[in-house]
Amino acid sequence: MKRAALKCVRFFQCYHGLLAWGICAGVVWMTFFNVYIPGEWWLIVLLVGLFAEWGFAIRGKHRYQMADQVRPFVIAAIIFSVLFAVFHFFFYLAETEGSMPEIVNGTYALVNYDGKGIKWITEQEYHYFKCVEQRFWAGHMMAFYALSMAFGLKRKERSNSLEQERI
Repeated sequence: MKRAALKCVRFFQCYHGLLAWGICAGVVWMTFFNVYIPGEWWLIVLLVGLFAEWGFAIRGKHRYQMADQVRPFVIAAIIFSVLFAVFHFFFYLAETEGSMPEIVNGTYALVNYDGKGIKWITEQEYHYFKCVEQRFWAGHMMAFYALSMAFGLKRKERSNSLEQERI
């Protein structure tokens, strides 16, 4: 029992960034089917996890000994996530015209960030724009989680070269 628990802890130490990336990818995938998570609690949880992930990455803890079988997937995830975040940043700005969907006095609207410009929209458009907004935030979280995993790849290469020099 103790050995199984230790294996689980070690797996989580090595791959919790990958797990969080998968959660972000799942949130992005849901939004393509007009399903979004109401509220911003999910974003707060991912942001707290992201700060912890970057803290671990910068300090270079031992958890970054990723298996060689995972490396190609992580490299592909980094490239995909960064390109997706950049593309979707411009898509989000073009689609929402720099506004965000809100409910104003019981009606649906796109409101500028300064709160002055209001464009009235239907309920269906409101849900669509909420999905676009959630895809924007989750896509950026996905990119930052993928970039934090890059520290693990670099650390793995460095530790291999040091071991070869010692031999």
